[in-house]
Amino acid sequence: MTSIFARSARARVLFLWLALAACLSLAPGCSPAAGRDVAADALDAVRQAASSGGADAGERPSDSEEVRVARAVDGDTLEISPGVAGHTDVRLIGVDTPESAIPGETPQPLGKDAAAFTARALEGRTVVLTFDEELVDPYERLLAYARLAQADHTHNERLVRLGLAQVAIFEPNDALASELYAAQDAARTSSSGIWSLPTRQQCRLADRGNGIGEGSVAC
Repeated sequence: MTSIFARSARARVLFLWLALAACLSLAPGCSPAAGRDVAADALDAVRQAASSGGADAGERPSDSEEVRVARAVDGDTLEISPGVAGHTDVRLIGVDTPESAIPGETPQPLGKDAAAFTARALEGRTVVLTFDEELVDPYERLLAYARLAQADHTHNERLVRLGLAQVAIFEPNDALASELYAAQDAARTSSSGIWSLPTRQQCRLADRGNGIGEGSVAC
């Protein structure tokens, strides 16, 4: 559910844009400078709403939070306890694992493998969640990198290095993009996971601009 903070931020954005429209088209005495000020306020409100991600009480959590993984929903989605900023679902940043459960369809190739790997690696264990610029996605899931306390690499990177995920960067959450792409190059070179699948199976995956998946040149 969208928080009160998110709704109020969006209402402020709408008000400011309406004020801008009135200033530019309905009020002859409105100066260009005033119009620019209203536009700047609207843009700041948009950025504030996006960066807050609808966090409860209008506050972001600290840069990292230690939580317990209650369940691996699939390869790249977790349920955590306790929640962070009122959210208990986490979507791993920068990666896209094959779907393990698609209503009315068979799972994508290696989807169940990716989900099983994440379950074995993280379920019931304590992880450190690290956040990027945007905190929450449109489905109200926290966006985070997850790392076991003593691990050298994030689980996000491990998935990519094993070929159980492909890189999927959505700006502005790109803090670990270089590490993830390096891991993907290694997986591709060693033909690990999805990179070992025949083309017909690769074409069932999502196209994230990595030369693999439906819509890519090979498909």
